[in-house]
Amino acid sequence: MHVVYVTTDFVDNAGPTTGLPKYLLRVGLTLLKWGHEVSVVTCSNRTVAYSFYGIDVYRVRRPQIVKYGSQVKDTYAACQRDGHILNCALHELARKKKIDIIQYASLFGTAHCHDLPVPAVMRLSSYACMWPVRGRETAQNTFAEMERLASEKCDAVFGPSYVVADRFRRDIHRPVDVIETPFVMESGADDDTLYRALLYGKRYVFFYGTLVEYKGLGVIAQTVYDLLCRDRSLFFVLIGDGDTGLVDAVRAAAKEFSDRVIYHHAVGFPQLKPIIRNAQAVVLPSLMENFANACVESMALGQIVIGTEGVSFEQLITDGVSGFLCRPGDAGSLLHAIRRALELPEEQKAAIREKARERTELLAPERVVRQLEAYYEQIIRQKRSEV
Repeated sequence: MHVVYVTTDFVDNAGPTTGLPKYLLRVGLTLLKWGHEVSVVTCSNRTVAYSFYGIDVYRVRRPQIVKYGSQVKDTYAACQRDGHILNCALHELARKKKIDIIQYASLFGTAHCHDLPVPAVMRLSSYACMWPVRGRETAQNTFAEMERLASEKCDAVFGPSYVVADRFRRDIHRPVDVIETPFVMESGADDDTLYRALLYGKRYVFFYGTLVEYKGLGVIAQTVYDLLCRDRSLFFVLIGDGDTGLVDAVRAAAKEFSDRVIYHHAVGFPQLKPIIRNAQAVVLPSLMENFANACVESMALGQIVIGTEGVSFEQLITDGVSGFLCRPGDAGSLLHAIRRALELPEEQKAAIREKARERTELLAPERVVRQLEAYYEQIIRQKRSEV
């Protein structure tokens, strides 16, 4: 079958990228290997078509829009623009070749213009109103409304997280299925240049991801002084792009121990791997997550991850068995979880790391993408029966 993915973002280089493009690439390459045709339609700063490892990519230029100075109006305008240009690109593609099913990303409500007589599903890449972004609540609620409107144009809705799926199900009053995100370790040799330059010989706990408040940088700031004061040989390492003011806040909170807070901008996964492997633990105290890519990557590398309960990490981590959980936004709970991880005997650490690896093995494309393939076939059959 010919599967088309409609998205706001897709991989275009070997540098750092976010969870959605990685997901699309992993799924697309697996489907290609199984004999399916895969296309991606996405927004960009220019219009261009090319092949990316066999995936046909169609990038459509985003035109500038008038800014109204209102979060609601500006958000609607951006969503309307993206939905319109992506839908036009889909119509052009459909004139050239048969499309069997379309998968829309929920971001920006990309499916709200969908009008092709082709089966369509929407994957919950997120649900905007669940992500706390200070000062952007109005825009987030508007994005969420567009996601709900977009779901009405689709034959089915699914997502990787039970927490997000349950909330969206309650809001749209229709079923939302759960299919987890496939994971495969990126091939290629590790690049230990950054590790050797910054961290070789150091004991450290590690955060990596986008530097935004909902990733829990605030609770890290509330925790870091006590953590570094109790353990004078420990460093706290942060890697990522975004609001570097949050890193400054962590350093300021560390007070006289600020020299043991190490920051570096985002890097590619080959450079991250040795840093993840050599950490004492990976600390991901997010206030909300969908299906945390950083968590899966770290667990697959046999690392102990400390995540937050009630925000999807418990879908991956069994507390004390395959990692540790703490309460979101609770500095005392985070500190306790980090200390639990650091103080474990080596044999217990090894057991937790092995359980972490075993959990990620359940995300192998051969298992998860087969579920997705069967899901597509089911939706296609249902659509045909309605005609």
